[in-house]
Amino acid sequence: MDNAKPAKTQTRIPLQCLNPAYGLFYPLIERAVNDLTDSHLTGKCPSMPALLSKLDLATRVYYDPSSRFPYVRETCATNSVALQAPEKRAALVDVVSDNLTVLMVRGVTAADHAVALVVLAHLDAEMLQALLEQSHVNTLDYARAKTLLIGTVSRRHDETLWQSLDDTINNIG
Repeated sequence: MDNAKPAKTQTRIPLQCLNPAYGLFYPLIERAVNDLTDSHLTGKCPSMPALLSKLDLATRVYYDPSSRFPYVRETCATNSVALQAPEKRAALVDVVSDNLTVLMVRGVTAADHAVALVVLAHLDAEMLQALLEQSHVNTLDYARAKTLLIGTVSRRHDETLWQSLDDTINNIG
């Protein structure tokens, strides 16, 4: 007779976002997270692990109804050595993209979708890094991202105009 306990079945269920904008935003955010991860691996964004940790973006939360503590957290590795493995890199990109998308769709209405897609299409690694540096979990949403993205895109478009505006503002007083 075997006294071994039967294996506990996995009942963990990933939490899901039900906002219809989730499916629209996710691919655009995933592209930017991929770019940010590439920047981190090439040494252009060494602060990525700290930024992800600050916002707890590298952690997936599961619901496990059979557990005494029903919400289980699983954190992905963010260091460069671990991210050399393609499966770890893909897992991190998926978790961060999912968490960022959930934060970005807060407060987004159907009327915002068209403009949001145009704005988020410009999101790249540099802008994502700036957004993460300037935000906290309770302030990171589409409205904040939109302001940063439009400002950055317009600065990139006409850098001399923005430099003259900055000079004028700095010389007031």
